[in-house]
Amino acid sequence: MYERFGRFEGSSQAQGQVQGQELDAQAELVRQREYLERNLSTIREKLKKDGEIHRQENLRVLQDNTQLLQEINVLRRELKTARTRTHSLETQLGLRKRREKKVEEMAEIDPILLEKDKIIDLQMNEIRRLNHDQELLRKEIEKRPQSGPKLPPMQT
Repeated sequence: MYERFGRFEGSSQAQGQVQGQELDAQAELVRQREYLERNLSTIREKLKKDGEIHRQENLRVLQDNTQLLQEINVLRRELKTARTRTHSLETQLGLRKRREKKVEEMAEIDPILLEKDKIIDLQMNEIRRLNHDQELLRKEIEKRPQSGPKLPPMQT
């Protein structure tokens, strides 16, 4: 210690300074190494936490996607059955015409639908008849003479 901090003249003093500087440099190197190792370990921990969070988020997104795909498939099946039902009902009602109906095809139509068509025709005829009767009554009312002037009230 005396050599390091002591006051020597000449070569021993220069040698002491060089050794002191080397020790200072080694101490600084050790301090920086410890600092960098601590930094590296905290960065590794942060990376591990971020990786875990990222993995959990990816897992959640994957589960959401599978759930949405299942819902889409269910809706597609429902849409297909609805379209099939609509098509069959339109065919039964005669709304879908690919070609003119033949007499044989008319026999294949559901008898309930034919009955409903007959009822609708009868009701339409009844509506026309009632409208015609109403028009006749209106004309008859117009032909009647209007009553004359008002009579004075009767006194009792």
